[in-house]
Amino acid sequence: MLHNLITNAVRYPPGGSPIEVGMARSSSGVDVWVGDDGPGIPAERAQSVFSKFTSFDETATGAGLGLYIARTIARAHGGDVLLGRQPSGGARFTLRLPTHG
Repeated sequence: MLHNLITNAVRYPPGGSPIEVGMARSSSGVDVWVGDDGPGIPAERAQSVFSKFTSFDETATGAGLGLYIARTIARAHGGDVLLGRQPSGGARFTLRLPTHG
């Protein structure tokens, strides 16, 4: 899941753009986020990026399954993958997983 989020952050923003990776513990689990300084994702596409065969960019070479698979696996473990915005306007994906015990 995390590999997919990092790969997307490298692939879609302009070359040389910084990528932020961070982690924080919450009362219910752990959040791991990956953010970039790219153009971000338009609000009207925010939920569709998690659908099968959907890509951020029409020139992309992937099948458009990465975020769908990442979210499906996260949800199977009681977590989720969420889309947000960086202060710079780029995309920020958060992998949220519960901790047990």
